[in-house]
Amino acid sequence: MIIKKVNSSESSKKENNWVFEFLTNAVIVFLIPSIIIYGVFFLFPIPMSFSLSFFEWNGVGQLDFTGFSNWINLFTDATFWNSLLNNVILVVGSFAVVPLGIGLALMINSNIRGSKIFKLFYFTPYMFSAVAIGLIWSYILQPQLGVINSLLKTIGAGQLARPWLAEPNLAIFVMVAIIVWRFVPFYMIIYLAALKDIPERLYEAARIDGANAWQGFRYITLPSLKPTIKMTGILIITGSLRYFALVWVMTQGGPHNSTDLMATYMYKQTFNSFKMGYGSTIATAMFVISALSIFAYYYLTMRKGRGIF
Repeated sequence: MIIKKVNSSESSKKENNWVFEFLTNAVIVFLIPSIIIYGVFFLFPIPMSFSLSFFEWNGVGQLDFTGFSNWINLFTDATFWNSLLNNVILVVGSFAVVPLGIGLALMINSNIRGSKIFKLFYFTPYMFSAVAIGLIWSYILQPQLGVINSLLKTIGAGQLARPWLAEPNLAIFVMVAIIVWRFVPFYMIIYLAALKDIPERLYEAARIDGANAWQGFRYITLPSLKPTIKMTGILIITGSLRYFALVWVMTQGGPHNSTDLMATYMYKQTFNSFKMGYGSTIATAMFVISALSIFAYYYLTMRKGRGIF
């Protein structure tokens, strides 16, 4: 009897091992296409761009080795430094999504009447493509017939009307505001999910102790949201440093390169001027700047015992 039990136990173990090996092999087989695509389109371009930064190439002809000339040109290129400054402005401005996203999440999480409708309404901007958003805002900001200038003239504030996307000192801040408006819903959903994870008993205990709504937010909600806020900071920095779509649709970096970002400037150098080597230099610089920014942010906020929050 004991021998039969031992044999049945061993056979069940062998069967379980066979099933585990089969599932493991199946997972590997299904992952192979994704790994190949990720490697070809995401990993391989990084060393490829770095190597091309030492060449002059128009995309079809022979590669001419130029050493560090592309990098020397980059460090003396005023347009590149202007685009980097615009990226920094976008990074700083994009952190406005944190209070705005938390505020909307709190409002929807308060179980007010029609909260589901509000959630759909606020999330709508993120559902549209960058091209659609860009075209809509281009019409809204149109100098003569745009909604904003027409509204300002209607209420007697016509002196505030501007060619919003044609003034070099103003256009970049208009673009930042539109980008923030578009991405607030995305972060609202993230903060709303984090709010749902806060135990209600904490608020009940605080109310019993006499805490008001502001004290509940300050001492319960905000500390509970800190890990999420730190995580979204990484998304904000990486997204802002490589942003391209909306700026290209609305201004293509104009007027006079005043709204150029590193990505739009790289695109123009690579595909408009056919300077593949110089475009690869800009792409590599973007990668290095993004990596250093993330490491610095991690050092300041994510390490245990440290933090600016």
